Amino acid sequence: MDTEKVIRLGQELQEIMPFREGIHTSAQYDDAIALMGNLVDDAQKNDLFIDYLFPIIEHYEATAPEFKEMNDWIDEMDAGQTVLRILIDHQKLSTADFANEIGDHDMVSLIADGKQPLTVKHITALSKRFGISLTLFFDH
Repeated sequence: MDTEKVIRLGQELQEIMPFREGIHTSAQYDDAIALMGNLVDDAQKNDLFIDYLFPIIEHYEATAPEFKEMNDWIDEMDAGQTVLRILIDHQKLSTADFANEIGDHDMVSLIADGKQPLTVKHITALSKRFGISLTLFFDH
């Protein structure tokens, strides 16, 4: 390993890294989201930068006033309901898109509305389909 080169590249990268001091405006947030969108197109090659940027975006979303109403709404839901709603919203899916994992439109709606809990079978199928951890579906 060329230690000097690694250190030099690290220092150069640190100088130009966006959002080193965090995200402070909605315009910066939009830029960070756009950048993340580009990075995940080839996630394996960009995993170091994704790991750097993700907590910065997450922190802004958790603390920015513009997300307060959404965060309060999410806090009222159980974790499984939250994950299901996020999948629906972010993946632009309809309740019919979960027929293989959960069941018909009515069952998905009941779960998304907090009137019916996800079962272990539902959680396992959703985790497998979307490549996400089972633990995301449980309150911590």
